[in-house]
Amino acid sequence: MQDTITNDEGNTNKEITHTRSHINKTKNNNIAILISGLLVAGSILFTHFDQAGGDGFVDPDSLFAGRELKSEELYSGSTNSKIVLLEYSDLECPFCKKFHNETMVQVREEYKDKIAIGYRHFPLEFHKKAPKEAEAALCVRDQASNVGYFKFMTKIFEITPANDGLDFALMPNIAKEAGVKNLDEWQKCLDSGTYTNYVQEDLEDGVVAGVQGTPNTFVLAKDGDNYKIVTVINGARDYKYVSNVIDQALKMYK
Repeated sequence: MQDTITNDEGNTNKEITHTRSHINKTKNNNIAILISGLLVAGSILFTHFDQAGGDGFVDPDSLFAGRELKSEELYSGSTNSKIVLLEYSDLECPFCKKFHNETMVQVREEYKDKIAIGYRHFPLEFHKKAPKEAEAALCVRDQASNVGYFKFMTKIFEITPANDGLDFALMPNIAKEAGVKNLDEWQKCLDSGTYTNYVQEDLEDGVVAGVQGTPNTFVLAKDGDNYKIVTVINGARDYKYVSNVIDQALKMYK
């Protein structure tokens, strides 16, 4: 189960780069060229991920095309962790809600620092509230660190009905519960658009990496300064499935 890049009538967009209307034409053209190359390369190079499967491919020589992973993007583990789960997600996506609540919370609890878990925002065009919710989460991170960031997003996923159902009036209290001490500063951060460009950069990074729907989770293995793609988990897979993938990745890259 995965929210794909569609318009309000449910028709799949012909261009992945149409996910956000405010991406300018130059960026669209560049990203489209990059994605075409990635998809062609992927169709040639990917081989089956044995046993657990991913969605179902592994290419031991394929490097992750997204930007460099930073410590502030991680809510578990560190940039030195050998295996990283990097999730591209949308706070108003019903499948992301299911995946976070039923799978990723348990993954974080069970694996702790054995792996790193990172999160990048990929608000789909038809979820109009998702970008601002993403900005709100990042404003929480400013005051409450990655721990508060995770708490805030977890609570959003818990209470939103999804598909733009969240009442924005609830966000200040959620931010306070997540560890924000100065709500005025948090509100100022949100209202001023401090992280508007950051969320947009996350979105564009996801497009370059090959994300076509949410949730989309890359299982990466650290290789020097780069990350190899072990496999990709598409959609709201259950904990058993994801834990099998993680266990196999840990054995492959000790």
